[in-house]
Formats: sequence, structure tokens, C-alpha cells
Amino acid sequence: MSSLQEIIKLNPFTNDVLYKMPQHSLMDIIKMIQTSNKVYLDWKTTTLDQRLTILKNIIANYKLKKNDIIDSESMDQGLSEDLTMRANFEVGLRILEAYQNEILQHQKNIHNHKQYQPNGVVSVILSWNLSNRLFIEKALSAVLAGNTVLVKVSSASPSLPNHWNDLLKKSGVPDGVVQFVVTSDAEAKKILVTHPGIKAVTATGTLQTCVQILKTQNTLADKQFKKIQLASGTKNSCLALDEPDAVTVNQVLETFLSGQGQLAWNSSRLFILEKHQAGWVEAINETLNKLRPAESPKDKSWWGPMVKSYEGLSYNELKKTAEQDQAKLIFSNYSDAKNNYMKPIFTYDMSNCSELQQDELHMPLYVLSAVKYGFDVPKYSNVSYYGHSAQIFSKAEPSIKIVSQLDVGAISVNQWSIFKDLSVHAVKQSAFGMQDRQIFGEFNSNVKVISLL
Repeated sequence: MSSLQEIIKLNPFTNDVLYKMPQHSLMDIIKMIQTSNKVYLDWKTTTLDQRLTILKNIIANYKLKKNDIIDSESMDQGLSEDLTMRANFEVGLRILEAYQNEILQHQKNIHNHKQYQPNGVVSVILSWNLSNRLFIEKALSAVLAGNTVLVKVSSASPSLPNHWNDLLKKSGVPDGVVQFVVTSDAEAKKILVTHPGIKAVTATGTLQTCVQILKTQNTLADKQFKKIQLASGTKNSCLALDEPDAVTVNQVLETFLSGQGQLAWNSSRLFILEKHQAGWVEAINETLNKLRPAESPKDKSWWGPMVKSYEGLSYNELKKTAEQDQAKLIFSNYSDAKNNYMKPIFTYDMSNCSELQQDELHMPLYVLSAVKYGFDVPKYSNVSYYGHSAQIFSKAEPSIKIVSQLDVGAISVNQWSIFKDLSVHAVKQSAFGMQDRQIFGEFNSNVKVISLL
């Protein structure tokens, strides 16, 4: 590894130095790509039985590393251990078990007139939030399909290699099949998209990150095409169709507050019925005033620290924008918060044409909107540029008018979608390209259809 300046990871709860991690240089990454291509020649010839055995070992070792994974992911990402266990570790385990079932089913239907051949070297670019889960979903599915992968971890949450390098080695994954890239250098990151030795690119991150990847690839389109899979902005809607009670208020607000509005699964806009507005305003106000900033990952408070800052987005300026749009604000009276603990704020009675209702803010600034009828929600929710998911909380089954007209990739009823092992086929600016995480699917494999007639 080169002598580039180290990435310094701060403890998001205290701002103290948590650890330092060396970075890879451009030349380091080029050598890693070369290694990946050499290793691929052998890895692609492994049998399904061999990969299934390795997968079973991964599952067993993953369970043994449960505490290590939860501890490091929680601290890196400023999340409670409780949320990390449920939404990160446990969902990751369910995805691994789904891969095992997929391989077993594929073995039973091996003569289905289709051949699934690996692509080659796949570049996997991860966002910082719930990176363990995303690694399993994006990288391990590619590996089990017979590809080798280069995994670019986020500079904001770079601890992933600390436990996975050891886990993969103990599980029998050959050296070079999975290589982790740690860098904040723009040119070094660019090579993970442009190098001709890379055959496919899957990335999660901000819209700006994904747009830059797409622009970079487009400049090379006359020389090489790559498979592209991009997951970007969110701006998720949450619908609470009943009057508030203690259980529903907790379920709903967790989707907003856990993660400070920075997680891809966070809700951004809460829709309630006009007849219940006074009750919801009171319930939100009461909940926010009871909250205190979390002091460590062991603290279950939803009010956590900010992990990333986003250029061009000022929290205080956005609050002013809301006020200028004649919005009313609901926030905590607590005044002893640290600088990296921004107050969660709900705005309501805001103009329907406010930009805050379209833009992805990555901040704990949320919109509360009252509608006369539940089926009115789609026309206001769909104005967002993004279409990741929506959550609906309702004692009665939500109407087909709501479910069918919401312009999103996934709808979760009476549970936050973060706790489900969904492969979200998002729409609009939330995604681009082939969207599947299957081992034997269109992204991780080249599919050959054989006609015998």
C-alpha cells in the first residue's frame, strides 16, 4: 500500500480520532485490477458445489463475528447497536441464506436451457450506511456468480475490511477474489469505472456520485460498454392513515429519526390525514422533546450524530427556507446538543411548491403534510425526483389507489423497509441500469439461452 495520507476516522459520538487507515494509490488499484483478472481465470471455473460449500462457511463465520460486525458498523456509522443488529447484521444474514437457497434451486433446475456465465471483474462502490449489508448484497452475489470483485469502501465508514478479510479467508475464499479499496483520491476512484479490466460497475451513493460515474462511463462508450447498476437518492414518503397512538408514533418516527435522515431507507416526508393533524403535531412535539442525543452506540436514542456533511447544503439555511415558505416548525427544546448533533425538525403547513419537498437533503429536516383523503397522497408524494420506497402505516389494508399510484420501487406496510431484505427496483433518479442482486440474474451473469428445437 502506498504512502498516501491516511484516512482519519473520527468517532461520530465524540469527534475523537477512532482509527487511521492507509489509502491505496492509483498504481495500487491498477495492480489490484490485474490481480483480480488473473484470479478470475481460476475462480470462474469453480463448481456450484464448491461455491456452496464456501457460502456455508461464510454463513457460519458470519454468525461467529456477529458482535465484531455490529460493534464496528455501529461506531463507524453513528447508529445504535440495536438498529445495526436488526437492519444490518440480521438482514445481511437473511440475504446470505437466500443466496444458499438460490444456488440449491439453480442446481435442481440446471437443465433449463439457460447458461449463466460470469462477467469478469466487477467494481463494487459502497456508500457508508449499512455497508456490511450492502457488501453482502452487491459484492457477494457477484462472487457467488463466479466473478471477482474490487470493493471500494466509503471514506466515511471504512472499517468493513477489518472483519471481512479475515472472515473470507477462514471461509475458504481464495486470495484476490475479493479485494477492498480504501481511497479518497478522485483519480484513483475513477479508474474503478474506466479501466478496461473492469467489466461491470455497481455503485450506491448520492445522486452526485452516481451521475459522475455515469458521465465518466459515457465518455468511453465508443470503446467499451460495461454493465451499470446505480442506486442513488431516496426522498422516501411515509403515510400514517390512522390517528396517533404510542405504538404507531414510535414505528413511524423511527423511520425518520434513526440515522438523522442520512440513511437511504429514511423517510423524508410524513403524510397524515387532516382530521388527525392536531394529534400528530402534538405527538411529534412530545416525542422530540423527550429525545436526548445518543452518547454511544449502546444508547437507543433515535437522535444520533451526523456522519457526513454535504457540500452546498446548510442546515440553518434550509431551516430559513422552510420559514420563508411559511412553514411551521416542530423541534426539541433541548439546547445542549453537540455540533454534530443537528436537531430533528419537522416542518408543516409548507407551500406545496417548496423545493424542500423534492430535494434529497441528507439531514434531519422532515416535511409533515396533511391531506383530506389517503388517495390524495400520490399526487403530492410523486413530485419528488426520487422513487426508492414508501412506508404505509394503517390498521386497515391501504387502498389500491394509494399502493398502485405511488411512484416508488417498494412499498412496505406497517414496518420500516430497512428491516426487510428487499431488493428494491427503484425508479426515477433513485436508480439506473440493471437492478437485481440475484446470483443467476442479468447483472452478475451473462445469460446464454439455448434452443434445442
